[in-house]
Amino acid sequence: MSGDMDLRLASLLALPETAPDPAFADRVMRAVLAEQRLGAARRTALTRFAAEMCATGAAILAFVLLARFAPAESDGYIPLFSPAAVGLLILGLWVAVSARPSESRF
Repeated sequence: MSGDMDLRLASLLALPETAPDPAFADRVMRAVLAEQRLGAARRTALTRFAAEMCATGAAILAFVLLARFAPAESDGYIPLFSPAAVGLLILGLWVAVSARPSESRF
């Protein structure tokens, strides 16, 4: 008798069978893909940042060395045909090329 009662109780208390939720699986897959793309974009941005900081450090070091070895008779101005003037020109061109135009719309 108790076996029959146990079977009836088990059938009454059992959770109903549910089908898998494809919408949930799609949301999870989209979230995983978005996280992977975000991680790749983050690595790319950090690599680019590191490269630009190395280039900036090299430019600053070049200017420090130019200033250190410049002749003392310049009286505080940079002669037009000096290595420092060429360095300033290159730095100005670098800033002009690396500046991105704004994306504002009129």
